Amino acid sequence: FIEFNMAEKRLHGNAGCNLINGAFQVDDENPSAISFPQVISTMMACPDMEVEDRVLKALNSVRSFGKLAGGGVGLYDADNNLVMVLVKN
Repeated sequence: FIEFNMAEKRLHGNAGCNLINGAFQVDDENPSAISFPQVISTMMACPDMEVEDRVLKALNSVRSFGKLAGGGVGLYDADNNLVMVLVKN
């Protein structure tokens, strides 16, 4: 899960085993631009680190977002490749 605090431009969540925290940046001139330059995680050893590594790598590569036709929000890298889908619970 990932929770966004829009007022403080911060995020908090769980990448599978470890907690993640950080900030996000938006661009007032480009409303679809977003990046997560300061995401950090706790360092517990977990049985399956593959998913967690993929989540952190995806977040670090995000440069934009957009609403998806089927619901949710797509996060895209600099080449406009979909790297993560966020859905509201």
